[in-house]
Amino acid sequence: HELVRPAQIGPGLPQVHEGHLRATFIKGDLFGGLPAELEGRVDVITLHPPYVARDELRELPEEIRRFEPVHTLSDRSPDGLGLVGRAASEGPRWLRPRGWLLIEVSPDRSRSVASVLRRNGFGDVRSTMDGGFKVTRVLVGRWPG
Repeated sequence: HELVRPAQIGPGLPQVHEGHLRATFIKGDLFGGLPAELEGRVDVITLHPPYVARDELRELPEEIRRFEPVHTLSDRSPDGLGLVGRAASEGPRWLRPRGWLLIEVSPDRSRSVASVLRRNGFGDVRSTMDGGFKVTRVLVGRWPG
């Protein structure tokens, strides 16, 4: 079920209380909307970025190109990993020592994303597998701090 609609994310900063989870939604450019007091205090950052390379957009099946907004498919970088690179380079500012960065990607991007994480100083880089399909879905890296 939908707890917060995109139109609700704005100056009012809606809050959701579901069980033991308390979440505040902030709209911004990657980490741009986060309050400074969170620097170095975040345990886990999750990211489901668009990861289609700029030149691959026209090769996508028509049913995807026709119905998915481009910004949900691609960051328009040459390799499709521009936001992944930004998260790996900017994320450590926000993470606690030994904090985690989790990035959901398609299986064909998993090695590239692992390389980006390692190049940016993340350790314990590994992938998780989607149990039903036996493919990599999430890459995780731990910031040494």
